[in-house]
Amino acid sequence: MSKTEKEILDIMNNSDVICTNKEQLDSYEKALESFNELINRGLVKSRGYNLQTIEDFGGSLAFNVTA
Repeated sequence: MSKTEKEILDIMNNSDVICTNKEQLDSYEKALESFNELINRGLVKSRGYNLQTIEDFGGSLAFNVTA
């Protein structure tokens, strides 16, 4: 088992100490589940790593151009 897996298991075992308000934790989990459902349905997009290169942007950048 890797170091990260051990750390995750420790956190999971100590979840009562880390977050004493179980109702708040449950509401976060429900919100995450409903958000993931919206992602699966294609209605929203995850806000992960969304940086784009100039090639991905696709448009030409022009400024100080007179018509």
